[in-house]
Amino acid sequence: MQQAKEELKFHVAINKLDIYNILNMVITKKDIENIIIKFSAIFATKQELQTGLNSLKSELKNDILTSQDKIMKKLEDLSIEQKMSYAQSRRQEVKLENHEERIKHIEEKVLTSN
Repeated sequence: MQQAKEELKFHVAINKLDIYNILNMVITKKDIENIIIKFSAIFATKQELQTGLNSLKSELKNDILTSQDKIMKKLEDLSIEQKMSYAQSRRQEVKLENHEERIKHIEEKVLTSN
C-alpha cells in the first residue's frame, strides 16, 4: 500500500511543463522530414552516387579510348616511317651497287688503256 501511495505521488508530481518537455523530446514526422532534408543536402543519395559513378566510368572510358587512339596513331606513323625508311635504304643500296659496277668498269678501262 505504501508503494502504491508513492507511485501515486510520482504521477501527481508531473505537471504541465513536464508534459510539454516530454512531448518536445518525441521526434515527430515533421522532425524526421527536416532531418532528411538536412541530410540530403550533406550526403548523396544512392541514385546520386550511381549517377556520379556512371559519369565517372564514362569519362574514364573516353579518356582510355582517346589515349589508345593517340597510341595507335603513333604506331601507324612509326610503321609508315619504317616502311619509307626501308624503301629509301633499298634504293640507296641499288644506287651504290650501280656506282660500284660503274667504278669497276671505269677502273678496268683506265688500267687497260695504260
